[in-house]
Amino acid sequence: MVDIKIRHMRWREPYGYFFQPSSWMRRSGFLPESLGKDLAAAVERAETLNAEWDAMRKGEPKKPSVGIVEGTVAWLCREYELSAKFSDLGKATKEEFRYAAAIINPIFGDIKIKKIRPIDVEKFYSALRKKNSVHKCARVMKVFRILERWAIKLQMIEVQPSKSVTVKQPKKRQIVWTPELANTL
Repeated sequence: MVDIKIRHMRWREPYGYFFQPSSWMRRSGFLPESLGKDLAAAVERAETLNAEWDAMRKGEPKKPSVGIVEGTVAWLCREYELSAKFSDLGKATKEEFRYAAAIINPIFGDIKIKKIRPIDVEKFYSALRKKNSVHKCARVMKVFRILERWAIKLQMIEVQPSKSVTVKQPKKRQIVWTPELANTL
């Protein structure tokens, strides 16, 4: 098997190839994108995105044609990241959003937000729970619900599809402070 290295192209089992832009690229409008399992098509799309990025870095005033269709979850992620609300968030919160969006986009990125049904979200959460911790699943679902609220604000949907999904919350952390520990602060 030949090991092909294309900038920002990664393989994620079982989803296939994925375009994972750097944080600088994301700030410029490029978002993570599912490239599918076909190597030739994935390489072609990744090369196109890298060429657009190189053109932007050279100062050519061209907005990236990231292949994101308006109304899809990937488009919603990009619109939220470009919003003033997102820019007001803290660095750690932004990174948490991007981390969860990189998990959500391979599944729902190409689907229009209007087409997502509660059963689809339930299946996504069940698959997520089988492979991940309660903490990770709760964080991903929190971001998914943020995206849904953003879609409601943009008047794309009226009801959150994930409302009916019961997300198991992690236990609260509890520390019992002894007087010795309290005095060390």
